[in-house]
Amino acid sequence: DNKDHLLAATSPAPSVPPPSQNAQPSGSAASSPDWANLLTAQMAAREQQRQEIREIHSMNNMGSVMFLCLLMLSSICFGNSSDKIIDMECQSAVGVIGQTTHITCSFKTSGDFNITIHTLLLKKGDEACFVFPPKEPVIINPRFKVAVQNKPSLLLSNTSVSDEGEYKYTVITDRGVVQDITFGFTVTAKFNIPVISSVPEEIKNSQKADLYCSSSGGYPAGTIHWFDHTGTNWTSSSTLVRTEGEDKLLLLSSKLSFTNIDVNWIPFKCVVLNSKGMVEEESMFHMKMEGGIPDDSPSNFQTVNVAAAAVVIGSLIVGLLLMLLLCRRRARQHFPVAITDPEQVNIIVFM
Repeated sequence: DNKDHLLAATSPAPSVPPPSQNAQPSGSAASSPDWANLLTAQMAAREQQRQEIREIHSMNNMGSVMFLCLLMLSSICFGNSSDKIIDMECQSAVGVIGQTTHITCSFKTSGDFNITIHTLLLKKGDEACFVFPPKEPVIINPRFKVAVQNKPSLLLSNTSVSDEGEYKYTVITDRGVVQDITFGFTVTAKFNIPVISSVPEEIKNSQKADLYCSSSGGYPAGTIHWFDHTGTNWTSSSTLVRTEGEDKLLLLSSKLSFTNIDVNWIPFKCVVLNSKGMVEEESMFHMKMEGGIPDDSPSNFQTVNVAAAAVVIGSLIVGLLLMLLLCRRRARQHFPVAITDPEQVNIIVFM
């Protein structure tokens, strides 16, 4: 009924009014096909309007159903999100070659309650490297282990350069699943004390000479700087070669060449810097000079100054000891002590 009322209200009025009782068509107009065609067209138009109204109602009903479905799905999704009461955070780890590295991870919860861990899964890239409890066919890295029972933190023993990279960590608990928590892992190793040599071994003043400095066992890549005794930096005149070993640790080799070396520049110092530009190790090189070092060279001045300082300090110490001994003797003379032990008498006589 409602649809018929709606159709009647929206239907246009006929363009040609129907003939009245008094009006008589002339000739054969009553049976004219134009009049029948007009009525047929009006009926077809009304039927098309009814069909369009039905489609509109159908589309409205379908939209309502879809909206309800979306609302239900969104409520379910938001309900799951609000029910997620556990999360996890892992700090970026920095390991030292050959040592045990602590990977710190902690749960973040919406309340104060106990959490029971069922499964731990650690992946480096797309490859699993640790599963706890162990499950076949996953081949785990035996150097990984749980740091504290029922906690997500891990320990990695005998850290190596190959352990560097980005990890994804998944933990299954009785409170939910924390999936693909990412953290970075970097590795460092300290360089050894540098070793310095020269070619030739005995250097002539104002002649050609090459100085060599090498330091091994470091990671990541560092650099070597050269300084003379005045603090002048000669690094720009040197060449550096970095060589990677089988264990991925680096060897730094630096060469400092002179066409006319000056004895006034010695001694030279080789300084090893790490990847952050911080000094790790250094060595001083007192090269051998053919014919000896001239008396007026800074190296001799330094040696003489050190020797003189040692003599002065030694003299002061001896003088203080003598003064202390005299003061003790005078004190005993003014305040005699009764001696009953023969050994004490011998000691006093000896003094």
